[in-house]
Amino acid sequence: MAAISRREADYAALIDNIPDGIYFKDVQSRFTRINPYQASLLGIDDVRDAIGKTDAEFFKSVFADQALADERRVLETGEPMVGRVERLVRKDGEVRWYLAPKLPLRDDQGRSSGLVGTSRNITELQAAQDAAQRRATELRLAADIGQAASSVLDPDRLVRQAVQLIRDQFGLYYVGLFLIDDAAEWAVLR
Repeated sequence: MAAISRREADYAALIDNIPDGIYFKDVQSRFTRINPYQASLLGIDDVRDAIGKTDAEFFKSVFADQALADERRVLETGEPMVGRVERLVRKDGEVRWYLAPKLPLRDDQGRSSGLVGTSRNITELQAAQDAAQRRATELRLAADIGQAASSVLDPDRLVRQAVQLIRDQFGLYYVGLFLIDDAAEWAVLR
């Protein structure tokens, strides 16, 4: 009996101190247990304030509805959802990105009894990936313009082609290109 209590105490210490959100939900997607980090994600101070509530009580409907659909799929199929990246818009409007796997829980008869999920904040990683993607697009554009510059001898045609490439690569409605005049005093819109 003491071994079970010790093991439960160890699990509780792990869950309460891990630097990721951890939550348990019943088959109606109501929180049954969360850790302090998850409480901070929900915007509450006391983990007990989440018990019996759903995501809809803490998040905007677009996020809560998607989370519920994902949880229904996990509960109905018994298949874990791993590698899921979620874009969370908090009620205060702040946008965060989370790696959020969800795993089914089963009772002794093998029936679905709920799920466990984690929330790892990857906002900085997502921002770095977005910046890298923008930079890759810019480099690809520079290479395309460089290739056009080496093959197009007519300056007017080169300007049109460069503007077209910029507009297409970045999905812009309007692109203006300024060239320096012969006296190197003015930038002239072309």
